[in-house]
Amino acid sequence: MALKTTQKRRGSHVEIAPPPLHLLKELKIKSADSVFVLPRIDDWDAGRQAEILRTFLFGINLPRIRFHDLRASWATLCLSRGIESVKVMSMGGWKDLKTMMVYVRKAGINIQGMTDSLNFHDTAQNTGKILKLKQTAED
Repeated sequence: MALKTTQKRRGSHVEIAPPPLHLLKELKIKSADSVFVLPRIDDWDAGRQAEILRTFLFGINLPRIRFHDLRASWATLCLSRGIESVKVMSMGGWKDLKTMMVYVRKAGINIQGMTDSLNFHDTAQNTGKILKLKQTAED
């Protein structure tokens, strides 16, 4: 866990996934004389993250992605994998449940499993009877 400051200067905790944790620990040992684990980029610190991301994506032939899109994709993926919306909301920095519900709907978790119990036709039974629907003049 690490404390970070959001754009609006609210502190929040960020959990680091296990796969990169080993690498980050290794880098921290190598950079013991620095407060930071990763190199600092002046343009990044000056608020030009979007410009850096756009240049990087252009350089590797990928379409432009906004930071908002990255956060929205992260939230939708977390929700679709069963992570509680309250946890996603907290880590993503959303304060408003109404805003969070946008991602819940996009992930489809609010309707997941709804039709599992709807069994109108028993496929084990072979009734063998097909009815023809009456045609109208417009058909």
